[in-house]
Amino acid sequence: ACLRGHGAPWTFSTCESRNMQATPQTEGEEVKLIFELLDADHSGKIDVDELKRVLLSLSSWDEKQVEALIDQFDKNKDGELSIVEFWSWVNGHDGRSTENYRPALLDMAVAENKRKISETEERLAAFRDRKAAEDAKAAAEAQRQLEREQGLRLSRDAFVKEKMEAGFSKKVAEELYSKCDQDRDGEVNHQDIG
Repeated sequence: ACLRGHGAPWTFSTCESRNMQATPQTEGEEVKLIFELLDADHSGKIDVDELKRVLLSLSSWDEKQVEALIDQFDKNKDGELSIVEFWSWVNGHDGRSTENYRPALLDMAVAENKRKISETEERLAAFRDRKAAEDAKAAAEAQRQLEREQGLRLSRDAFVKEKMEAGFSKKVAEELYSKCDQDRDGEVNHQDIG
């Protein structure tokens, strides 16, 4: 079963969480990571506003340069960069150097990826904690049910009735019950009585 974080675009399972790496190992992973940083709406394409959001934070870019980038690399002229069009730009396939922006973009993408991994690990740990608490609660209830079935766990009425049948007065039986039900769960078992 996979978990999906509220508002999070990614889905993760225990196995996927363990396989997530903060730093890309190949050029393809680098490009994918930078693409994901820019593709804020997770549409699979990068529009001019998404490019501006990140590139204008780099001191070497202005709005006209971002728009020119889209014009030059948007081969199908849909106003967005697909992963293939983005790949051409970020890898300098037009013969220009990418050293003035690619390292900074990669640093930003890696930092964002580390944040996502940390958030994913925190969510997974919280899920595991909730699951462990639910499992412990279910196990405790199963144990109580087993004790009921075996006659080892008695309700107040059953306890009082049993003690009255053994010769105790109702008042004494009720006082005994009050003393025995130490966890105040409405029942007594051999641990409460012992």
